[in-house]
Amino acid sequence: MLVRELTFFQLEILKELKFKPKYGLELINNLNVSSGRLYPNLKRLENLGLIKGVKKDNRIYYSLSEKGIQEFENIMYWVTDYVLSIGVNLFDEYLSFIVESLRLKEGDRVLIGLKEIKHPFLIRAAREITGRISKRVTLSGSVFVLQKIDLPYVTHIEDLDLLPDKAVDKSCILAMEMNKKNMKNYERVTKSEISIIGKAHSNIFIEKCFYNTLKKMGAEAPFILGEGLKKEDVFKKLKELGYEKIRYTSKEEVFVATVILQ
Repeated sequence: MLVRELTFFQLEILKELKFKPKYGLELINNLNVSSGRLYPNLKRLENLGLIKGVKKDNRIYYSLSEKGIQEFENIMYWVTDYVLSIGVNLFDEYLSFIVESLRLKEGDRVLIGLKEIKHPFLIRAAREITGRISKRVTLSGSVFVLQKIDLPYVTHIEDLDLLPDKAVDKSCILAMEMNKKNMKNYERVTKSEISIIGKAHSNIFIEKCFYNTLKKMGAEAPFILGEGLKKEDVFKKLKELGYEKIRYTSKEEVFVATVILQ
């Protein structure tokens, strides 16, 4: 695999040529670069046997070679896994902040609400948060999750109605719209606290670092934890729903707003 020999710009060129041959000026416009940057990189990719140039109508059209097609697929799989792995590691401090803000103690019964998620980064982040919560409450507590996550000491439930009333001490809502119906449903099964975990601003840390890279690779960019609510929006919405006792903590791009029920 040639991935260690290529720059991200060279990967962008390969991606541009994946579906259709293009000539130099097209690539310059699409990639928003100068000819002085483009052509040396095209030459490099030609030398590696990943692209080929064919002259037509006084223009040279570049396309992926057979080797380029095969290598491009291999490289994209590797880069996607690599970037997602880096993302989880960099996100570690935010995960720790979230768990600390929930003020969990041994023996707590915790309900974790998740929208259905399919993006591999979101799944890994959700698993990590759930695992850390489980470790905090230990074997004497319990963790219920509204989306199937295969983790030890975690119980998957299909619906809140499967829980008896006041079955849990705390609820944590991740990546979920905060509306009156949802809040009342969580309140019905929760004894003391409901925490909403969301974005403090429009661009969360992981989005800011990896959105462009993932977008250029054709991957779905991760939008994690909430609906982009700012601090004042959180308080306003909670008060509209009739909640006055609120604990709020934030770390740069992430907030945890906790409604105190007792």
